[in-house]
Amino acid sequence: MKKKDLINIFMLMVFKGILEIGYIIFVSPIFAEENFFIEYSFGKFILSNLLTLVIAFLIIFYIAKQQRASQIIVYILLIFLFIPIMSLYWLQNQPTKFAIAIFLSYFIINCILIIIPRIKIYSLTKKESKVFLIFLFIGITGIVYGLLILTGGLSRINLNLLDVYETREAYSSNEGRILGYLLPWQAHVVNLLLLTLALYNRKYFLATIALAMQIFLFSMTNFKSHLFAPVVILMFYFFQKTKWKDYFLLIMSTGATLLVSVSLVLFTISNNLMLVPSIFIRRLFFVPAQLHYQYYDFFEFKRKFYLEHSILENVIPSYYNTSPVTYMALEFFKRDFAPNVGYWGDAYVNFGFSGIFIFSILLAVILLIIDSVSNKIPLFLTMSILVIPGMSLINSAFFTSLLTHGILFCILLLWIVNGIYRKNKLTVHGSN
Repeated sequence: MKKKDLINIFMLMVFKGILEIGYIIFVSPIFAEENFFIEYSFGKFILSNLLTLVIAFLIIFYIAKQQRASQIIVYILLIFLFIPIMSLYWLQNQPTKFAIAIFLSYFIINCILIIIPRIKIYSLTKKESKVFLIFLFIGITGIVYGLLILTGGLSRINLNLLDVYETREAYSSNEGRILGYLLPWQAHVVNLLLLTLALYNRKYFLATIALAMQIFLFSMTNFKSHLFAPVVILMFYFFQKTKWKDYFLLIMSTGATLLVSVSLVLFTISNNLMLVPSIFIRRLFFVPAQLHYQYYDFFEFKRKFYLEHSILENVIPSYYNTSPVTYMALEFFKRDFAPNVGYWGDAYVNFGFSGIFIFSILLAVILLIIDSVSNKIPLFLTMSILVIPGMSLINSAFFTSLLTHGILFCILLLWIVNGIYRKNKLTVHGSN
């Protein structure tokens, strides 16, 4: 057992502790009307920490040492969903069987990644990869930007971050089915891949073009994630140049701990600074975790959806005649909005406890495929490409994350780009 591994485990538990302090002194007192209550359970506190420690040991001693692209999604699930769910488990005295099901499913995901080797997948030649990549870039970019302009995008241009809702509403009213799929792919995959490749090859003019394309896209749609995504890529780029590049999970846990700590300090200094802790403690960490328990509680004794609203809508007759999110909003919250739940909650709503394990095994297979189609690509590139689509698993349904948010599209692009690499050197610009 190395010192750095112990530090890694220690920081994950420190993050969990700071997050729970944030809930006790900020989230619950300020947002009690949103059902952020406190009902301590000492026994569940002990079990919560034990389950977290088991997962931490598994990830740090096995997953983190493998240097695989799927690590970033495993880490995202750990920091942004699993640990907050384990925290609320004892803070709110939540059902043990649901928390255990999530723990076991996450444990299974990691075990599959540890035990099963990469799959042998046909690799494109360098020439084929270049042709396919250029074709996809030009084709999708032309369609997305063309449709945006044709649907009034130029008249909607707005770069004022304080006035985005009118532009966003105008875009949504003209979105259409094609843009509904292709816009997230363009914003969170295509443009980011172009930016990542440009930075990796030190083609800074091309990187500037990619940033300009992303800003132009944001100006016509005003989804803030379109501006946030390139910032993440730039952070990855500068991070991989430092001596800390092999301590990514430690940096994530330390960064999350500092984020929560600084938010609490700002709240302590002045109530006028409440927006920061509200976003970075309540919304980022506890809202997704809370929704998982709320969905479980509401649908525990109700008929499950069995994907009749989704990929099986033409196979299974619709019982609810709506989606789980809409049904939850109107029946549980009694108002019209979109309380989107992450993939564990979505799995339960569709198939109960069996769904949690089935969806988790499917996710593990997806992660294995990701590792297999990107085995020649430097880890920085694959993580950069996967981080934004991977975050969708925290707040979106499983198949929505795969399709609409672009995880499957990422796999296609990684497979194409993988053929361009030989011995971790990019040959897009003619190097061998």
